[in-house]
Amino acid sequence: MPNKRLNNVKIVVMITGLFCSSGFLGCSSGKEKNQVNMVGGLEIHTVIERNVSWAWFTNGGSPSGKISTSYFSIKYKRKTVLMPGQKDSFYFWQAFILQDAPKPTILAASQSMYLISEENGNVKAVAVNEQNNNFGKFQWLDSENGKPGKQYEVYIKDDSRSSRDLSGGRYLLVNSNTILDVHSLQSYNIDINSYERVTALDNYNAFDSRAVSFSPDKTQIIYIGYRRNPTNNQSEYALVSINLFDNTAYVIPYDRTDTHLFSIWDATNLWVDTYFEWTNNKEGKQILALRKFNQLPYWQGRWGLEVPSGLIKNYTLVPVEKTMTGTFMDFVKQEYAVSNIKTKEISTQVITSFTIKNINLILYYNSADKSATLESENKELIKEIGERFEIELKKGKFQKDFSRFNFD
Repeated sequence: MPNKRLNNVKIVVMITGLFCSSGFLGCSSGKEKNQVNMVGGLEIHTVIERNVSWAWFTNGGSPSGKISTSYFSIKYKRKTVLMPGQKDSFYFWQAFILQDAPKPTILAASQSMYLISEENGNVKAVAVNEQNNNFGKFQWLDSENGKPGKQYEVYIKDDSRSSRDLSGGRYLLVNSNTILDVHSLQSYNIDINSYERVTALDNYNAFDSRAVSFSPDKTQIIYIGYRRNPTNNQSEYALVSINLFDNTAYVIPYDRTDTHLFSIWDATNLWVDTYFEWTNNKEGKQILALRKFNQLPYWQGRWGLEVPSGLIKNYTLVPVEKTMTGTFMDFVKQEYAVSNIKTKEISTQVITSFTIKNINLILYYNSADKSATLESENKELIKEIGERFEIELKKGKFQKDFSRFNFD
C-alpha cells in the first residue's frame, strides 16, 4: 500500500465525571474532560485527572489547588483495545497518531511502547519495545534534514493540550534499541550494550544514549560511547556506529579537547558534521571517521541558559588558562568605559568585579574546571559583551588562552 498522510482525523470533546472509584485515578475534584482523537476506527481517549492530593507541595500551600494529569486509553469502534498479554483495560502515559503510516495506526507508550493498527476491518496491537525500569523515549532519526532530532521522554504529566499527531521523519528510534520504519511499520532491534557487544567494541559502552547522527544511506545509527581505560583508568569516549539492518558495529574514538566536546549534550548534528565525515571503505560501504584538519576549528564561548525560558543567564569560556582573565578584561576595556575594577583570589577562584554604565558585572575564573564566566543582573549587557567577544574568537583571536579539558 503506498504511503499517504492520514487525513480522516476527527476530534470530539466531552465532559464526564471521574471519582475515586475509577481505579488508576486518585481522588480528584470536579468534572473531568475526556477528549477523543480518531483515525479510522481507532480512538485515543484522553482522560484528564485533576487531583488535590499533592497540592500542598506544589501550589504554595493552597488547599484548593489542583494538579492535572492526562492519561490515554485506546479503543476500536468504541471497544477498549487490550495490549498483548493484558486482560483488563490499560491507561498509557502518551499516545500518538502516526500520520505517515500506510494505515490508521497509533503509537501508545508508557515505559513500553505499542503499535495499534486498523487493517481490513480489524484491529491489531503489537509491542514495539518493552522495558521495565527507565522512562520510555523516542526520537526521529531523520527529521532534521535527514539527521536526528530531539529525543523525547515519556512520563506522567498533563499533555492534553498537545497534538496527538506524530510526524517528521521515516525512522523512529524507540527506547534507544528499536527502530520503527513508520512508512512500512516494520521494526528492527539492535544490540546497544550487551556484554558481548561492549566487549567486541573494546569496552566502549553506548549505554542508554540518544542518537547523535544517522548515516546518509540510512543504515547506521551513531551513539556516544564511553569507557574507562583499562591501563590508566581514564575516561575515554568514542562514537559507536550500529547498523540497523545487520546489527554490525564499530567505534570511532575521539579526543574531547580536540573535538571541543565539553558535555555529551554538545554532540549535535553540527558537531558531528564538523569533526567527523562519512567516507566509503574498500567495499564501498559508508563509514564514519574523524575529519583531518590542518588547523582545528577555533574555540568559541558557551551561553548559559535559564530553564525553562531559554533566556541567556551567563557567558562562559572553557577550557581556559588563568591568563584569559586579563585577556578578556583588556578586550572589555577597549570596547567600554570600565570603572571600579577589583580583583581578589579565593581558593581556586579569581573574582574580578567591574562596572559599565553603572551596571555591575563579575568575571569568575575557576582553575578547577578551567572556566571563566561573566555574570550580571543585566542579561542584555552580558549578551552584548559575549557576542562582541565571539566575533573576535571566530577570527582566531585569543586562542592562546585556551587549554585542555580536565577530565579524570
